[in-house]
Amino acid sequence: MRIAIIGAGSLGMYIGALLSRAGRDATLVAHRQESADALNSQGVVLTGAIEATIPVTACTPDGLRGLYDSAILITKLDASDQALSQLSGHLAPSGFVCTLQNGMPEEAVARAVGRERTTGGVVLVGASRQGPNVTRITSKIDMLAHAFEIGELDGSTTPRITALAEELSAAGGCHVVSNLLDLRWAKLLINASVRAMTAVFGCGDRGVLENSAALALTVRAADEVVRVAHAAGHVLAPLQGREMEPLAIPTGGRPEDRFDLFREYFLPWGDTKSSMNQDLTAKRKTEVRHLNGYVSAKGRELGVPTPVNDFVTRVVIDAEAAGRVPTMDESLDRAVRELPGF
Repeated sequence: MRIAIIGAGSLGMYIGALLSRAGRDATLVAHRQESADALNSQGVVLTGAIEATIPVTACTPDGLRGLYDSAILITKLDASDQALSQLSGHLAPSGFVCTLQNGMPEEAVARAVGRERTTGGVVLVGASRQGPNVTRITSKIDMLAHAFEIGELDGSTTPRITALAEELSAAGGCHVVSNLLDLRWAKLLINASVRAMTAVFGCGDRGVLENSAALALTVRAADEVVRVAHAAGHVLAPLQGREMEPLAIPTGGRPEDRFDLFREYFLPWGDTKSSMNQDLTAKRKTEVRHLNGYVSAKGRELGVPTPVNDFVTRVVIDAEAAGRVPTMDESLDRAVRELPGF
């Protein structure tokens, strides 16, 4: 299978490097020429859970040549339309796209390439881009056994999704699922709670989980995701063998009732900082509108209050405008002012 990995960020480099090391026919497609040049001349440098320098083949979108059997889309959500347009003409007649982006991207991809050519999934590995060809894997090594879960939109197990899972297995355990949208909601819980809070509070996962006030806000954000998902007719799928539904606050309970469970689930991710945090650090636009903003919009549509996701969206958008990452103290003070009962 000839694979184009569209997006050479932290996770794109991780996937491209390990597929290349295993002899897979994979090309990393970087947005900037300097990134493609660094990747071609120096390879991908992996640090953290894996220490290796791995030669890869990279190009910019205008350097794509020939046809690809599949494209793994792992760009920022705002870059999807441009990336898919640049892929046009390089997808084989039977080729398909597997979006591993955050949020709920499948419908946008389907509009661009056709529903019959769209698949999706989630990445369950944490990584941080350290340079144009350097990525640090922030998850523990044993978590790589459950790195990917992918599926067809209709839940079927097709030869193409099975073949792609086999290819991706070179970069970590990859499982085919029949409940892709339930899986999406489960990953959205992570991105809209623990991960989003690394941008709100200016720290890694560990900093959020070890501060009781920050963790209380995190649990409330996750609870809102579960309630919106239920209103939309979905039950959150398990991730990495862990049930995600119990992360909701029990009826009549408090956020503190879920502190131990959140720490059990998410401390193994170590000091992972979300792409949202990394974007604020680099003074780039974040994906908050597609993550917490999506939860808020869906909540309004379905009549489910989402005050914490609303708050997170405001804080991160304000941080974009200010060009800096908020501090823990700043955001906790703001939460006291803006969130009744916090």
